[in-house]
Amino acid sequence: MSEATGLATAAYFLGRWQMVRLIDDHVAGAFGEFWGEAEFTAAPAAEGLRDASRDPSSSGAGPGPIDWPPSPRGPASGPGNASGPPDAGPDEVLVCSESGVLRFAGRDFAAGRTTFWGFASDGAIHVAYDDGRPFHSFRLAAPQGLHLCGADRYEVNYSFAAESWTSHWIVAGPRKDYTMTTRYCRIDPR
Repeated sequence: MSEATGLATAAYFLGRWQMVRLIDDHVAGAFGEFWGEAEFTAAPAAEGLRDASRDPSSSGAGPGPIDWPPSPRGPASGPGNASGPPDAGPDEVLVCSESGVLRFAGRDFAAGRTTFWGFASDGAIHVAYDDGRPFHSFRLAAPQGLHLCGADRYEVNYSFAAESWTSHWIVAGPRKDYTMTTRYCRIDPR
């Protein structure tokens, strides 16, 4: 078991994390910074990811829990998903709520977002938007993910340590070219 496999479980993420996000927008020639907090909590039973193979009434459309396995518009194959999205649905689902202040191009904005993180027994983590649409998936053995949105490509690499973790995004598209690195540090060390 690699260090990442041992660390990046639902139990590892639970709790509050201080976060600093640095955004380098090469198109706009601007630099952004986000300071805030992320909190991972257990998802209520009606929220998060849903296993479509166990729920024949699920349609995969509209807001609400996402269906697993995802529809063709879901997570694409790519780094960390060499054979496409993992087959197993999530065993546990956490809600990640981020809030803080974004300073971009000299202006401050209140900012936040919510995502669902599903943890499967096969070592895969599935991340979904707050409306249930699939965002990306990755395996702990290769903590990399890919999200395709039209002509835009979002690649992420994760690294995990005992009391901190990092996500590093490279985003490219016809009108996008930026990197975004976020460092999460546990607020209440275990």
